[in-house]
Amino acid sequence: MKRLIIFIAIASFTAMAAAQEVQVQKNPVGNWKVEAPYAPEGFQYSKLGVTKVEDKYVVDMNFEDVGYKLMGERVTFIDGVFKFGFWVEEVDVTITFKFNGEDKLEGFAVTVDGEIPMTAVRIKPQ
Repeated sequence: MKRLIIFIAIASFTAMAAAQEVQVQKNPVGNWKVEAPYAPEGFQYSKLGVTKVEDKYVVDMNFEDVGYKLMGERVTFIDGVFKFGFWVEEVDVTITFKFNGEDKLEGFAVTVDGEIPMTAVRIKPQ
């Protein structure tokens, strides 16, 4: 009887461990195509570049339609939330992204006009 209880306990723990989803740490490093359809004209599409230098993330955002390349400030990646900010045309913008899969980010930009939804898709190296 004692062996049966031990066997059932071990089998239960093994089944629970197998059923749990494996958490893979997402990595924001790379190049991303960003869309923000409700942003002001010229800011709906951009490219986001993320690198990591000495354990710190470095961000640049390129708005080709208006000729701006902005360096991110206050860059953090904590508990799967990637956040950074920059100043553009005298406006402080804070962008927050969360992963939706390995190669897609969803989030929003906060400006003086409110929140603007955004998505980003990783650009795969050729």
